[in-house]
Formats: sequence, C-alpha cells, structure tokens
Amino acid sequence: MLVYQTFVGEVLVSLGGHIAQYLGDGILTYFGFHESDPDAAQHAVEAGLEIIAALPALNLEERTNKGLKLSKPLRIRLGLHSGSVVIGAMGGRNRTETLALGDVPNIAARMEALSPVDGMAVTPSIKDSVSHKFVCELFVTDDQKDGKHKVKGIKKK
Repeated sequence: MLVYQTFVGEVLVSLGGHIAQYLGDGILTYFGFHESDPDAAQHAVEAGLEIIAALPALNLEERTNKGLKLSKPLRIRLGLHSGSVVIGAMGGRNRTETLALGDVPNIAARMEALSPVDGMAVTPSIKDSVSHKFVCELFVTDDQKDGKHKVKGIKKK
C-alpha cells in the first residue's frame, strides 16, 4: 500500500493538489486549496487519469515489492466535485486537521462511491470546467438511463 500511496501522493502534489487526509486506502485531496486556481478542475482530472493509467504498473510493483503478495490487484474509484468551501481547523487540543467543510467534499465522496471500478465519476461542475479539454461520457446504471443519480445525504438545490 505504501508504493500506491507514495505514487498517488506524488502525482496529486505535482499537479497542484493538497493532500488533506489519508483515509485508510483513500486519499482526500483538494485542488486550488492554498490559492485560487482557475485550472484546478483540469488538474484534478489530469491527476485522476494519470493514476488510473499507472494502476497496472502499480499492481505489478506492489506484488513484487519486498516479496509482498497481494491477494488481489489494487482497484480504485475516483470522485470529483468542485465549488466553494469553508476551510476550518477540526479536532481537539491534541490533534487538529485543516479540512474543507460543506457539500463539496461530501458530494465528491458520493461520486467516488458511484464511480466505476478503476474509473472516475465527476459532477456537472467538473464536466463543465473541463469539457474544452476532455471528453466526458454519461455514466448510467441499470436502474436509470438518463445519467442522473440520486446522491445519498445531499439535498437537491
């Protein structure tokens, strides 16, 4: 797992991402965190695509690194959303973290859950920001055909 986290962390940071938290096997990252970046959505998509493309090599490296034997290959899901957030220190006396608060990180997490395995799901806000550079496909499931997904815990505005 260390090979994966190291590689992914390097990709994210190289494209302007700020790693907010390592959450078990997940990584919460913000783009445009320290200063506004009009290309933050593009950088996030580029990072995601680079990580997805590198997954076969990462699986091979994880399997051969110091004799480690994975029971099954690493699989990933990526979820992206953009918008305004409030940044605040969370925690207590002994440990605090600076986190983005509001719907944006929650919706990104829901997109990750909806994402196909070894794929990336983005919201319309990301799609609209990157459509000049990337082709986005409508993601549909068997239970719906229009690409509109109900997102648990998020009220439609």
